[in-house]
Amino acid sequence: MRLVVLLLIAVQLGDVDAPDGWAAYATRDGVTLERRKVEGSRFYEHRAFFDVAGLSPERASAQIWTALHGGDMDSLKHREILSERPDELVIYDQIRTPIVSDRDYTIVVKRRTDGARVRFECETANDKGPPPAKGYVRIPVVRAGWTVAPDGHGGTRVGYFAYSEPGGSVPAWLVRRAQAERSLADVARMRARLR
Repeated sequence: MRLVVLLLIAVQLGDVDAPDGWAAYATRDGVTLERRKVEGSRFYEHRAFFDVAGLSPERASAQIWTALHGGDMDSLKHREILSERPDELVIYDQIRTPIVSDRDYTIVVKRRTDGARVRFECETANDKGPPPAKGYVRIPVVRAGWTVAPDGHGGTRVGYFAYSEPGGSVPAWLVRRAQAERSLADVARMRARLR
């Protein structure tokens, strides 16, 4: 009986993984954030999906590209576009982090189109940017982005994905909670932008 109760509690908290590894973690404003373990890491990969009625995938893609270019993030202190091509950006960011030292990183953002589907991929490329700024801790790994596709009803299905490793020596439990909150905030902000 005790095992059944513990298992039910774990399912409610989203700690038992689905067969593909993804499990619901939190829901905010009708959007569910999922997470899964990443082999060899103490941190989780996150994803979420939402639909935007009446918005074409082309317009959604243009809005997402504009947001990525402009740095639409609450935690952003400074953004510098190091290089730009029609479907690629190299960006240096400095971000505020609560409790611990602020972070910086350089990422490459690529826009890939496959028919009606568009994928925006952000990945660290710290060798393409400046060295860590004084007083900042370098984030070694960021893999994140967005997907856009027709929803089959004249609107757009938007997907979000994110995985990062914070760098420095921070307790994993503290980082995991902050990463989930940041993911929920990113999704909510993009959803509001696209509506």
